Amino acid sequence: MVQEAAREYHNVIILKIPEGYGVEGLEKLNVNVDNETGSFMSTAKLEGDQLLVSTKKVYKHHYEPKEKGRKCRNSWMQLLTYTNKKYA
Repeated sequence: MVQEAAREYHNVIILKIPEGYGVEGLEKLNVNVDNETGSFMSTAKLEGDQLLVSTKKVYKHHYEPKEKGRKCRNSWMQLLTYTNKKYA
């Protein structure tokens, strides 16, 4: 993967929980995956009737040879598992 520079992305997702509904499994949205090529962190919390999910994705270098990607594959598989949780 080639990019112009190392990068970092931050996102905040705010979901309004309708009256009469609740949130289950909030802890499953708290994730921290870190390896030598990058990291992904997600935190979730309830504030009143809002679910706040904050994410941070970091690409530590502007270039990663495919061999390094293979070496870090297990960490990124953890991230895919997290992504799949959102849709279950």
